[in-house]
Amino acid sequence: MVSAGGVGIAAPQVGINRNIVWVKRQDKIGRPNEVYLNLKIVMTSSIIVNFSGDGCLSIPGISGKTERWRAVGIEYDKIDGTHVSEVVDGYTSSQFTAICFQHEYDHLRGILFIDRIVP
Repeated sequence: MVSAGGVGIAAPQVGINRNIVWVKRQDKIGRPNEVYLNLKIVMTSSIIVNFSGDGCLSIPGISGKTERWRAVGIEYDKIDGTHVSEVVDGYTSSQFTAICFQHEYDHLRGILFIDRIVP
């Protein structure tokens, strides 16, 4: 998503039919790469933003402006079995963690960013 190297990928993108995503957390110190099992978006902010630069490793060379929520509440399991709930914000060109989670969650449901492009 967004950069050539990507900041997230969902298992279905590589032919694995599981609810697993990998995300580079831009909102955390050191920008760690983390794995999320059984990801769900359980809350959305009331603020919608038009995010410029949404792109995908599955569709190289194409990007666009998509309509996304400014923040999302997510639930997931860690690899150690811990269940976590958190609110994730981030919708700017330099810190778009909330956008990334929405993008990867869409992949889990068979939706591509091109399905969300707005003028």
